[in-house]
Amino acid sequence: MAAVDLAPGEPNQRSDLRLFRLFGIQFTANWSWLLLLALLVYVAGSTFRMLRLDWTPPVLWSMAVVAALLSVASLYSHELAHALVARAFGIPVRTISLFLLGGMAHITRESPSPRAEFLIALAGPAVSLTIGVVAAVASMTLWTTAPPVAALGLWLATM
Repeated sequence: MAAVDLAPGEPNQRSDLRLFRLFGIQFTANWSWLLLLALLVYVAGSTFRMLRLDWTPPVLWSMAVVAALLSVASLYSHELAHALVARAFGIPVRTISLFLLGGMAHITRESPSPRAEFLIALAGPAVSLTIGVVAAVASMTLWTTAPPVAALGLWLATM
């Protein structure tokens, strides 16, 4: 979700955790993100338990943590796509934030045209679809030779 932040600058919440910068954009996470991460770990672990009953609990929950982190990376990729397309239209983006209900690219002004708005809006879902298709193909390809990697691909494809 791209959002117009008409008061450009720092993240809106002082409690946001600054994680890293990429392409000059500050990536942050609100503390509520930890609840999202815990929920993703739990759901991934429950899903993997149904798929791979022969995994020991440490392996299962380790894979669930990796799956949750891949999900977060996918969310950030989605938001980064919005941000990079906005920048291509000359719209500055200072932060990308993750919070309990997802993420947001904080753009600093309105789009210059309906076409720009459409392309900015389309960029995130296009990246998410690409990640899902690549993960699904990897999962189908690797299911017999690398089941743990295939399970991660299946998880990511269904996110």
